[in-house]
Amino acid sequence: MFWKPSDLSNFDEESLKTVSVSRDFRTGHSVLIDRVKELIAAYERVFPHRKLIATAVFRAPEAQRELFKQGRFGNPGAVVTNADGFTKKSQHNYWPSRAVDFAVV
Repeated sequence: MFWKPSDLSNFDEESLKTVSVSRDFRTGHSVLIDRVKELIAAYERVFPHRKLIATAVFRAPEAQRELFKQGRFGNPGAVVTNADGFTKKSQHNYWPSRAVDFAVV
């Protein structure tokens, strides 16, 4: 499958070098984002008093490494991921991103 961003107007691999974490759907794979928008619409029809918001779409390997450190190496908190962004990538670390994290508000 050809992985392409949903909208290249403002993002390319060079500009992503300055991005740590993006919530912008344009940094996600176009097929994924189309499905995510359908999911959000369906969720909000069932729960009109709640909203789904993206908390992460693309995540740079360095930002992934910081998440990986949580709960390890003497750092406080619970372990949140087993992907360090370098030896094991998260689906967020690919360009375009293959994952979206959500929160309910």
